[in-house]
Amino acid sequence: MAVSETAADALWTRGVAQSRLREVVYNGVFSREEIRRIDTALDRVDPSIATGLKVCIIGGVQPAKGQDIAIAAVARLRQSGVPAELSIAGGGNLEWARSVCETEDVVDSVRFLGRVDGPWDVLGSSHICLICSEAEAMGRVAAEALASGTPIVATRGGATDELLGGGLRGALVNREPEAVAGAIAEVWNEYPAADAKAQAAMPWAREVFSVEAYARRMCQVYAQLTALDLMDGTRGTTSNGE
Repeated sequence: MAVSETAADALWTRGVAQSRLREVVYNGVFSREEIRRIDTALDRVDPSIATGLKVCIIGGVQPAKGQDIAIAAVARLRQSGVPAELSIAGGGNLEWARSVCETEDVVDSVRFLGRVDGPWDVLGSSHICLICSEAEAMGRVAAEALASGTPIVATRGGATDELLGGGLRGALVNREPEAVAGAIAEVWNEYPAADAKAQAAMPWAREVFSVEAYARRMCQVYAQLTALDLMDGTRGTTSNGE
């Protein structure tokens, strides 16, 4: 059992898992009740009255999460005349990220929010959510951004491609500042279309990544495992006999 098709492929390809039963169960990220409460409180930013482009990146601050890619992309945007501002939510190696801001000369255009109590306020106050991780087995932030209806610009790698439907639910580009900046500019220039895409993906994400769907799928998988045990008289036998 794996948390994404991408993770399952990696496990089976490397021979880590050779079970007769291969199942993917996405992690439960939020409850339906939580989503209902968030909808009531969520104050989505209005692009029609915005004085500048507001983007965010959420997660532990470290090179693997790609805050440096996001910072550099914002720098490229500002150099081209787009008044972009970046909010970075998460704890970690803040000194490293601040040094990138200095190198890219965008100290005044990047806000460090530190650890936040949930992503929803950050997502609600942003036009675009950036996901620049090297690789994610599933990607909690992607699930949350999809569920919030916030347009996404993400870099290819890991299960991010899978969660975004290969680009159907958000923009996917190479993990380079220029590519990310270009995708942000394209989304911003065609924001109604990007917003419509995000809104269309929202019901799917709210169902697939709910804790209720997770519990239901886990029960189904355990039922299948029990059925296999009853059929061959063993418990947990794999194709290797282990």
